[in-house]
Amino acid sequence: MITSITADFHSSEMGSLAADRIRSRIPGVYSAVLRTHDGVAANRSGNAVPTFANNFSMNFMTAQVPGDRTSPLPAGGRIYIVCDGRGIDEINSQLNRLGAVNIRCNQPAL
Repeated sequence: MITSITADFHSSEMGSLAADRIRSRIPGVYSAVLRTHDGVAANRSGNAVPTFANNFSMNFMTAQVPGDRTSPLPAGGRIYIVCDGRGIDEINSQLNRLGAVNIRCNQPAL
């Protein structure tokens, strides 16, 4: 029976290594593809600083101070594996060994 397995990786390098190992070492794997969501830089180019505050009405005027605070998100990815049902345990052990999280095995109901 055809089974699909998905897993998330925090590092795209480990996900690529897992896809290569699973494709080459485990029989019955039809495909193993890594889809990366390259780190999107959260562009925080400055801080808002209050320059004038009227204590009676609580109105604030803010100024944008340029800064160097860019924090890229980690570049991770999700691996999609399609296989027959024989190697599920071996695939799960390879994924666990290489640091995969959120491993899901989707088998069709009989």
